[in-house]
Amino acid sequence: MEVITHPTPRTVDEVFTDFRGRRAGLIKALTTDMVKFYQTCDPEKENLCLYGLPNETWEVNLPVEEVPPELPEPA
Repeated sequence: MEVITHPTPRTVDEVFTDFRGRRAGLIKALTTDMVKFYQTCDPEKENLCLYGLPNETWEVNLPVEEVPPELPEPA
C-alpha cells in the first residue's frame, strides 16, 4: 500500500474536519465496507492497524514506526 500524507491541521476547524473524516472512514470500514475490510486483513501479517483517513476512507496497514512495539511496564 502507498503511504498518503495529509497536511497537519492548524486551526480548530481543521482539526475537527480531520477528526470527522477519520471517524467516518473507520465507521465505513466497520459497517458498509465490512467484507472488503475482512478480506484486507491478512492473517500472515502481525500487528495490522485500521487507519481512518481525513478524506473519509480507510486503509489497513502496518503500524507507524514511531510507535514502540512494546510499552514498558509501569514502575
